[in-house]
This record gives sequence, structure tokens and C-alpha cells, in this order.
Amino acid sequence: MMSNPFDFSGQVALLCGTAGALGRPIAAALAEAGATLALADLDEAGLGILADELRPHEGAISQHMVDLRSAESVDGLVESVIEQHGRIDILVNTAGINSRSPAAEFPQEVWDRVMELDLRGTWLISQAVGTTMVQRKKGRIVNFASGAAYNGAPGYAAYSPAKAGVVSLTRVLASEWAVHGVGVNAIAPGHTDSPMAAGLLSDPDVLASIKKRSPIGDILPPSAQVGPTLFLCSPAAQWVNGVTIRVDGGWHVT
Repeated sequence: MMSNPFDFSGQVALLCGTAGALGRPIAAALAEAGATLALADLDEAGLGILADELRPHEGAISQHMVDLRSAESVDGLVESVIEQHGRIDILVNTAGINSRSPAAEFPQEVWDRVMELDLRGTWLISQAVGTTMVQRKKGRIVNFASGAAYNGAPGYAAYSPAKAGVVSLTRVLASEWAVHGVGVNAIAPGHTDSPMAAGLLSDPDVLASIKKRSPIGDILPPSAQVGPTLFLCSPAAQWVNGVTIRVDGGWHVT
């Protein structure tokens, strides 16, 4: 009989992009569940605020600056976390950026910047952490894609293909690493009340259209991703591999 699969006591979780809207509630939930947290982001001030908020929990917490676009920075992060905590049992990567513009006018440098962080950054951190997990024959990786990975929404000439790449990369890593005891899955959030979506959702007509199409009739809160993430990080998801869970309130079925 499985003991409580959502007790993360003794587990070391590396959370990248954790100072952002999606990462913060996930970090809080893992801390409350007893995990040791390595909080990583490029936003040093945001990291400090989050770490202070989580201090009352029992698990140890460390803060790490990282630029996921840089292989050197990523390797340094992984080395630092392992040096401090001994290993990495869980990797959750919520880091990402977006920029909307008509495809014919999309600036090349902006396209490159989105791809660098959203896709290449996911690859770099997955490879660096996954290699250590393969060696230990144990680990769980949760990448964050997006509902945009499945849609051809106007203005998303960089973000949609980048997130589609995350979905595909997740499948490849799952197929290679499952035999080594490493599970790799992803989450594709729908329209979420977050700073990244603020520009889009500030248009009353767009907001009304999104709410009208959504079966739940509303925008998702950032906390909507907490339960699915903890499930994919837990032993309850032992036999779930290479899957992208669409957490969008049913948007994709309408």
C-alpha cells in the first residue's frame, strides 16, 4: 500500500523561474509538503522575497541566481545545488517569456530571445539535472509548456513554436530516461491571471471572448497549476511519463 504520495519530506526540489507568478504557489506547496527547496531565478529581488515568505516551513531553502540561456550558468546552478543539498530529486521549470507581434513584423532578435529561454533554456536545465538523475536511477522532471503549443494564435510566432518544442522535448527525454527511473512530463497552462498575460487580458473584448469560450467561464489563477505539478512530482505519477497535462479549464475541448 502506498503511503502518502504527496509527502515530500526528504526530497530536494530545484525550482527554476520560481519568482514568477506560476512558480511561487508551486514553491509554497512543496515547502508545505516538507520538501527541501532550491529556488532559482534571474530575479534576485523576487527570489529573496519568496525565500523570506517560505522560511516558516520546516524544509531547508537555498537561493540561486541563474540565467537558463547560459550553459555555464546552468551547470553552475546544478553544481551549487548538489553541493548544498547532496542531490536533486525533482526539477520544476516554470521559466519563460512571451512577446506578441504579427509574424511578418516579428523582430528577429525578439524571436531568438523567446526561443533561447523558453526552449533552449528548458533543454539546458533538463539535460544538466537529468544527467544526475539518470546516474542515481531516480528523479522527476516537470517542464512548463503552454496551451499555445497546440494553437496557431495570431501574434505567437515565437512563443507557440517554442512551447511546442517543450512538449516534443519532454517526450524525447521521457522515452530515453524512463528506463533509468526518471519521469519527464509537462504542464500546458491555459489563460492565467499573471503579469505575462496582463497585456492580452487588459483588452476587455479579448477577456470577454476568452471567458465566453472557457467551460469554467473564467481566467485561471496561478494556483491552478499546483495540484497537477505536485502530482507529476510524486510517486502517484510513477507510471505517467512523456505526458503533457493541459490545465486550462477545458479551453481545448471547445
